[in-house]
Amino acid sequence: MKIFLFGALMALVLPFTPPEAASGTIQGRWFLDFDGSDGHAQLTMKSSNSRGNWTNSHTVNLADFRGLSRPSGTGDGPAHFALVRDAGTVSFDGQLDATGGSGKFTFAAAPGFAAAMARQGVGDLSEEQVFSAAVHDVSRQFLGELKALGRRARLLRQRGVESPLTRLRELVQAESAHSQSTLERWANRQP
Repeated sequence: MKIFLFGALMALVLPFTPPEAASGTIQGRWFLDFDGSDGHAQLTMKSSNSRGNWTNSHTVNLADFRGLSRPSGTGDGPAHFALVRDAGTVSFDGQLDATGGSGKFTFAAAPGFAAAMARQGVGDLSEEQVFSAAVHDVSRQFLGELKALGRRARLLRQRGVESPLTRLRELVQAESAHSQSTLERWANRQP
């Protein structure tokens, strides 16, 4: 049986996954803007090929990266850092200064992640979905926590207690149906 919450999560995240590169490796460009001195930055990632374009931008915690620190000088310096997650590693190479920087990224899926997710009932994940799981930190542990929340929500409902998860589930189902419809329209479009 497929795990509903993870499936719904992937349905919400899938539209934000990049097109696969011709070589089968996900790669693209990154831009990083340091936000003040609170240990956060705005990370924008872009990828494109003959099938389409993809852009994702979100606030990141600098502590989540290996080898990334904010330079103190005003000149550009080489940057080599990585975002290592359960689903895989996004490697970043480029230039940084005290305000931010840019460069290229590549993604390497973690061996066994997709197979482990399939064993947990998620189904076969594409490389794009595994990449999306890495960027959004969807891990095997997170899936286990979702499963546990689902069990607790069922127990509460059986006892007549309304759970905040009930409304969340309704919202996810509605968005999932909308995303699925959008994906089906996109998949059926003429080349």
